Amino acid sequence: MNLSYIISPDRCALTVTADKATRAELHELGEEIGADEHLWDAFERLIANSELEWISPQECGDLTDAPILGIRSGDARDFAVRGYRYAVLERWAYLDYMLKSPLHDLRDTGKAVFTSP
Repeated sequence: MNLSYIISPDRCALTVTADKATRAELHELGEEIGADEHLWDAFERLIANSELEWISPQECGDLTDAPILGIRSGDARDFAVRGYRYAVLERWAYLDYMLKSPLHDLRDTGKAVFTSP
């Protein structure tokens, strides 16, 4: 799956976009599109080839189960202070997670918006 992203100039939104081929692949998932395993699989290439990483809500004190994408520092000393690999510098959450998966938006409109909590 081929996803790309852009961060808004004010850094309050991260928009992930899907090309036509990826949208077609997402349509093929049918009712299974909401499964977490499909979310992780779809975003794997984006995560592997960018500065983005999945962020655990516990890392930043968020009280949510929303999928969170973020950017971490490159300073390994943060582990000693926070107990995590690196400090979270910025993060964006998909806040409609209770109603649908970001994959629904990518399939239906070609974009999914994650916002800074």
